[in-house]
Amino acid sequence: MVINGAKDKINIPIEEIDIDQNMDAVKKYNIRGVPVLILADDSGNEIDRMTGMTDEKKLLEFIGD
Repeated sequence: MVINGAKDKINIPIEEIDIDQNMDAVKKYNIRGVPVLILADDSGNEIDRMTGMTDEKKLLEFIGD
């Protein structure tokens, strides 16, 4: 997984959610496909999202690190 390989380069908390076990998150963020990376603020409000597979460079650009 790209995120696991880039964890040492990412300076924000990362939470992996099993959509089969957390339907509240699926509903809250209107998740319709996976993989999806949702960037959220401290209150859990969505800032941006990236859907589909990605590479480390694009992931780091998306996060802004």
